[in-house]
Amino acid sequence: MPFLNTATNKMFILKVPNVTEKERALFDLVATNNRSKSKELTQLIKLGFKQKEIESYAKVIRYVPRYVEAIF
Repeated sequence: MPFLNTATNKMFILKVPNVTEKERALFDLVATNNRSKSKELTQLIKLGFKQKEIESYAKVIRYVPRYVEAIF
């Protein structure tokens, strides 16, 4: 993972996808599923996401911030 390299001063920019909660749930399912062909993967592709985007998300899933509404 390039962002773990501390030998350089180059900052790694994490591209957070602009997706709905439903799309994020699909990304999460695909990223944690070991099957290469799943109905969730097919849905993401039908929604217009590229295979490379899906694979990239799987690599950085644990680092993508999760924002929720909260009432205090």
